[in-house]
Amino acid sequence: MFPVTYDPALGYVTTDTDTDALRLSALSLAGLRRQLAAAYADAEIILSLDKRARSERDARRRGVTGGRNLRGAKNS
Repeated sequence: MFPVTYDPALGYVTTDTDTDALRLSALSLAGLRRQLAAAYADAEIILSLDKRARSERDARRRGVTGGRNLRGAKNS
């Protein structure tokens, strides 16, 4: 299991507490999953999202990014 958070400057970031662990970041969860699969070929890739990462994922699913939806209309 790979703990993940969201940083607006970096995107989704792995947050493993092990100091030797590889710290990866990607703009999407799919991209992060691909990087993890490449780095840990024998591991089962399960992402454990913290509150910030879940919130960003949910906002993207709703089409909300930076106060605007994906069609460019301002959210009210």
